[in-house]
Amino acid sequence: SRNVLLVGTDTGPGSLTDSGYPRTIREWVRGTKLEDAPIVFEGDAKDVSVGAYISDQRFRGGDIHEVRYRSITFYTSKYWARPIQYEHLLAPNDPERENVVVEDPPEFVQLDIPEDASPSFVGKMLFISLRSDWTPKEDG
Repeated sequence: SRNVLLVGTDTGPGSLTDSGYPRTIREWVRGTKLEDAPIVFEGDAKDVSVGAYISDQRFRGGDIHEVRYRSITFYTSKYWARPIQYEHLLAPNDPERENVVVEDPPEFVQLDIPEDASPSFVGKMLFISLRSDWTPKEDG
């Protein structure tokens, strides 16, 4: 959205990991103070970093997903994702939200992938880039 951003930066004590990277993610709305933006995700101080992003695949016939991750080391991470509606990307007071029922998005689901793998949404597919061998669960 042009008016809502997911921001990971130094906002004072506790906002960075021991490695000096973002430990917290805030949802900032244009026209407000960054310090007042709510923290929507955070990792441990021992993590390398945390992050969040929106994967908008509508132009490829897919959906919009919000993804959050904790980089445990430089080579391993844990990922969570959830599908969201376009309206979830808008500021609460955005006129485009008027007369539209916007239900809360579903809870985040941790992606059951190896910690040294990384996910990418492309259209309606989820690609997993592997660094090591992996045999997915038969029922998963």
